[in-house]
Amino acid sequence: VAPAEKLPIENDSVDLLNAGLAAHFFRVDEFASEAVRVLKKKGCLAVHGLYPACDIEYKDLSHDLTVVMSEVWKILYQHADKSKDHLLCQYESIYEVIPLKDKQLITDIPVKFQMSFPEIIEFIQAVYMFQIFLEKDVKKAEQFLKQIEKRFQDILGENADSVRLNVNVKHYCVLARKD
Repeated sequence: VAPAEKLPIENDSVDLLNAGLAAHFFRVDEFASEAVRVLKKKGCLAVHGLYPACDIEYKDLSHDLTVVMSEVWKILYQHADKSKDHLLCQYESIYEVIPLKDKQLITDIPVKFQMSFPEIIEFIQAVYMFQIFLEKDVKKAEQFLKQIEKRFQDILGENADSVRLNVNVKHYCVLARKD
């Protein structure tokens, strides 16, 4: 394990460098230079992320569920650090600092998957912005989570825990190749 900005790897020795759901936490300029240093000729860099917002589909309840998730993100953004900016621009800021000519930014990649309501709550708890919220004020963060759980349960009814919800998100990636 090493910082992404100072990899314990020889120059020109890596075929593929992948940073999934992480590059926004790096010191991006330094990471981009380090990636170029370690990549072999024709080596590839792939960084990808997930846009921090989603639509939820379930029967005729989709609008209400999506409104709740939008409110979740609105609260969580209040506890974000500057890495959020990389997420919101879909890594365009990372793309711009990569000093390779052969590169591509692909945004708005639609991905649909199913999650249960408890899995959505676990996802919220895992998001770094919630973790910051929790560190700042445990009581308010736990209260926020309880309110979200109650709202989901009120919308979904008595079978809330067993319902499978379609979650629509947008992924994005930066791909680059060293000449």
